[in-house]
Order: sequence, then C-alpha cells, then structure tokens
Amino acid sequence: MTTNDAGDRPELSDSNDIEHLRNALVVVEHLRRDEANARKEAQALLTGLTALTDATSVEAMLIGILEVIDEAVPLDEAAMLIESSDGRLTRVASTSPDLLEDGLPLEGAFQRVVAGKGTAIVNLKQIEPWTREVDEPFLSALCVPLETPSVRGMFLCLHEDPGMYTRRHVNVLTYFAPLAAQALKRAEDMAERNQMIRKLEHLAGHDTLTGAANRSLLSNRLSEAMRHTDANQTGFGLLHIDVDDFKAINDTIGHDAGDRVLQNIAQRCRAAVPDTATVARIGGDEFVVLLPLRNEVDEIREVAEAILDSLKQKMIGSVEPRVSIGISRYPTDATSAEGLLSAADLAMYRAKAEGGATVHVFDEALRAEHETRKNLEREINRALRNGEFVLHYQPIFKVGTAEPIAREALIRWEHPQRGRLSPAEFLSLAEQTGQIIAIGEWVLETALAQSAEWLQEDPERRIAINASTLQLLDRSFFGAVKRLAAKYGVRPANIELELSEEVGSRHAVARVMAGIQDLADIGVNFAFDDFGTGYSSIEILRTFPGHRLKIDRQFVSRMTTEETDAAIVRGMIGLGHGLGMEIVAEGVEHIDQVDALVRFGCDELQGFYLGRPAPLETAETREDGPAAADGGTSELRQSA
Repeated sequence: MTTNDAGDRPELSDSNDIEHLRNALVVVEHLRRDEANARKEAQALLTGLTALTDATSVEAMLIGILEVIDEAVPLDEAAMLIESSDGRLTRVASTSPDLLEDGLPLEGAFQRVVAGKGTAIVNLKQIEPWTREVDEPFLSALCVPLETPSVRGMFLCLHEDPGMYTRRHVNVLTYFAPLAAQALKRAEDMAERNQMIRKLEHLAGHDTLTGAANRSLLSNRLSEAMRHTDANQTGFGLLHIDVDDFKAINDTIGHDAGDRVLQNIAQRCRAAVPDTATVARIGGDEFVVLLPLRNEVDEIREVAEAILDSLKQKMIGSVEPRVSIGISRYPTDATSAEGLLSAADLAMYRAKAEGGATVHVFDEALRAEHETRKNLEREINRALRNGEFVLHYQPIFKVGTAEPIAREALIRWEHPQRGRLSPAEFLSLAEQTGQIIAIGEWVLETALAQSAEWLQEDPERRIAINASTLQLLDRSFFGAVKRLAAKYGVRPANIELELSEEVGSRHAVARVMAGIQDLADIGVNFAFDDFGTGYSSIEILRTFPGHRLKIDRQFVSRMTTEETDAAIVRGMIGLGHGLGMEIVAEGVEHIDQVDALVRFGCDELQGFYLGRPAPLETAETREDGPAAADGGTSELRQSA
C-alpha cells in the first residue's frame, strides 16, 4: 500500500475494513525510518471510518486495529478497554475472550493513564498484590488512553517479558489510538441512533398518553395472531373495554385528571392480563385486549372479570371508574380483524345497555340486532329529509279549569311501511347516534310554528317541548330557541322546555346552566320531566331555575291502590311546592286519580282521561279524553 496524499485516502467498507488495516502494516514496519508515514496512514484509516454504518463494521474495525498492532508491536495479548458504570474495566475488543477473567491488576494503571498521566509503560510485577503465577504470564503492559465525550478507556498491550516496551512502541500505539477512539465514538453514535430508532418504533406503535399499544400495533398483532391460529388450528379472544360515562368523570375532576384516570386504567389492565396479551388504546376511553391462545369463553371471561376487579379501587379524585366489556373470539365469531373488533364492540354496547360494569359475550343475535339498528338509523335520516315526522299535542289542564292551559308537543313517525311509530321506537337510537339534535330542532320549530296562533290568544298558555341533554349540550340550541320564538311571534313565557333528570345525572348541568339561566331570564319556562325515575339531586333542584316538576305516570298509576306510591306522590308534591315549583301529574287515566291528585294539592294534570295526543287540527276542535264527555268532571274537580 502506498502512502496517499490527504485528498486521496482509502475509504473503508464493511467488506474490506481488515484488509485496509493489514495493508497499513507496510507503513508501520517502516516506522523507524519514517514515523510521518505511519501517522499519515493512521489518519487515512481514521477518515475511512466514516464508511462504517453498523455495529458489526465497528467491531471489525476494532479487531482489525488489534491485528495491525499485533504485527507492529511485540505482544502476547492486546485489548481495548473502557470504564463501566461501576468503575470496572470492560473489554470491548481483545485478542483473547478471556483476557479480563484472570484478574489482571490493571485498575491502578488505568486510573494513572486516564488521570492525565498519558501513556504508561507498566511493570505489572511492581503492582501489589500482584505476583506472577504460572497461569498468569504477563509482566509488561503498554497503556494508551482512549477518550470519547462519554467514555474513558485504554489501549492495552501485554507481554510476558519485563521491560519489553519502549517509547517507540508507545509512538506506534499513539498513532492508532485516535482511530480506536473514533471507532468507539462511532459505536456510541450508532448505539444512540439505534436507541432513538427503538424509541421512534415504540412511539409509532404505542399510545403517547397511556403507553398502551395503538391501533397500528394492535392491527399488526391481530394479523400475527390470525396467521398463527390458521396455521395451528387454535384460537384467541378479544376484549373491547369502554369506560362508562367517562364524560361525567371529565366534568367532575377535569380533563387533566381524566387523562390520569386513563393512564391508571391502562396500567391496571396490563397488570390484570397475561404477559402474552396486548393492551391497546383505540379511542378516547376505549381499550382492546388481545388474548393469544385463548378461545374458551370461560377463560376469556375470567380475564375480563379480573379487569373489572382491578378497577374497583379508587383512582384520581376518589374516582372509581366503571367499564363495560365485550368479548369476541377468533375464528368463532369472525374471520377478519375488522369483523372481530366489530363483534366485540357490539357485545360491549350490550354490556352498557345492561347497566354497565359488566361483561357480555358476542352472539349472532347481536349482529342481527345491529343490522336492524343501522337500517333504522338510515331510515331516520330519510324521514327527516322526506317530512315523515309529525307532531301530536296532548293537553295539560290546570286544576279548577275546563280548558287546557298547556299542550305538550309529542313526535310521531308516519313510517311508509310500518305505519305510525311512537317515540319509544326510535328516539332512544336517535339519542345514541346524535340524530336527536336534528330531530329536536325540527320539533322546536314545528311546535312553535303550529302553536303560535293558539298561544297568542292567551298569555298564560304554554307549549311544552321536550329537550334532550344532547340538545342542551349543543351550543346552538339556546340561540335557536330565541331565534325561532322571534320568527313565529311566540312570547318566551309561552314556551316550556321539558328536561329529563339525565341533565343532572350526567353532570351536564354545570355546562348548560348558563344557557338555561339566559332563557329563564327572558321568561322561558323549564320543567323536570319524569320526576322520581332518574337520579335527582336535591341540590340541583334547589338551584335549578325551573318552574315545574312532572310526576312520572308509574307513581300516578299505583297511588290509588298502593299506599306507598300515594305517600311518594304526596311527598313529591310537598317537595316541589317547598322549592317554589308547580306540580304536573302525568298518566292520569281514571277519575279516582283526578280526585286523589286534587286532594294532594297537585297543580296540573295530564293523561288519557283528560285528552289523548292528537294532530293539531283535531286538538283545535276537541279534547278526546273521557273527561270531555263528563262535562270536564265539574271543571276538573275544583281545587279543594
């Protein structure tokens, strides 16, 4: 190998690292005559180090340097050593894999070298308590420091003869020390790069909030599990986990604390499942657990129950989250990843429908039910487009009067194939899908448009319109009430919005109270519907700007035969009056119920006995309850 100019230096590659290093021997052997050539050759090799691209080529470089030194410097063994985190010397490359196992007393020499003393020629026999043994032949050591920004090390040559090394040997080692140090530095850089790559790979496959697998990694794991199952005729299970009413948790303790709850849930899920399982977060409060090699329902349910148990201990802010879990199995329930996830999702929603905090296993009936629901959802959209919804109005009578003081607008669906459908057959689904917002807007505008003339005849009359919690949470709702009232010339005081007790149970009251109060300030009436059937908070009733409580029909229907229900009705009436509210009884179907409610002090009555829901044109001409044929039951049994 000839000496190259600075601009014509050999480049190293993975395949010829050692070959270039061996060629450098030509220069090293002429060291006594031309040390400058040796220095230049070492620099050429140093420049060629930039061609190293992985740990294998770096290790080849280091071993190659040792082989070069073995040819140029008399030695029995050679090594490159670095200081480990515990202060001991660690071999990174050597001519003997057992070099450090013989207990050589090198720490003292190493500390002297790296403490700024530079190169050292050491007589090992003079280092206590070292004494030469038969199986420990080395007496001479040649040490040259190797340093990088993050490690300290030593270039070491050993020989059995004392006094073997001279300053000229030091020079040889010194020329190659920068090359070795640069190789170590390159190894560190590649280790850091590999660490960053591993971190990026982890981030690419994991949720940043909880550390659980993300959808991408779950998809890969599902594909692997399906391939393994197909090849080995086994099976696996899938759990779909959804936090029950997570919105209420966020509303109660805040979104930051809610994030910590999700982190806690992920941790507890990981602790509750087998090591082979994959816990993934696929949505805001949704998790999926993949259980390889588990296809028996009892086995999978056991894991699901363990997850439920793990969540019973309180978390952030004394929160005890409840989750619903759906189970599906491959290939029993589906033969694709999408189908398997869908099956578990359907089972999870059935668990929610059963009250939550429980487990449900997928069956084919769920799929058929799901198809029916999807068809109904599409039909609701069609009904909105085609004007298939209509309003019927049911009268509400004030005790002591024969004419209705209010009418409640009730939606009906004139289905082209199934005939007239009641709200119970479609509103629950509309609430779940969010379609209730569009339906509610239609009801609000239609009711105000159709009732405007009737309301203008008497300032005391009211049109009662049901408003769902989702409508209240929609920012545009409160503005729409004002806008439509002005559009149809309806006084705000003629409007009564009926709210379900769900407003309080979902902790939504704090989010909607400003809008409710704004409408109340201009005269809009508010009523709590179905009072006593939900999760009423006395505190909410106390602060709520409401005007009326509506007693649910189930209490009214039993109050004349069950003393307990009679006592409940009397208590509700007393509570409402104590809070400054009027009481409306729903579901009045018999004259004895009228007499009892009047006796208890109820303010207003509504039910089939007094008038059934009817289209606007019918409601304008008659009230079709039995009481109409009875002369209004003496003007609704004049208040006692």
